[in-house]
Amino acid sequence: MNGLEKIGRIKGIQELILTDGSRVINTRGTKNVDRKARALLCCSGNAGQISRSGYQYLFFERENRAHLFVFPVGTYTLGIIQEKGADSMVLAQQVAAVLKECDFNMN
Repeated sequence: MNGLEKIGRIKGIQELILTDGSRVINTRGTKNVDRKARALLCCSGNAGQISRSGYQYLFFERENRAHLFVFPVGTYTLGIIQEKGADSMVLAQQVAAVLKECDFNMN
């Protein structure tokens, strides 16, 4: 099982989208893919400008409780929308652990 499959099996993930900056690589449960991909890349690009040394992940708390995470994955960007009621901290830790152990070189 590859890293993206492992992440997709983590409890509490409602949607995920992986992009490389020019195209969407993979999605799960994602509606309005193009719009979400553009927003994801904008968030990631701005974070890269703010923190030139990198970031572990971004967390956007949303009023509807379907919070958004943005993870840098090498040259890719992974966006995750959590299920309402899921524990955000546990979800972030689980995703970060999978990212740390897996090779996401998609060449």
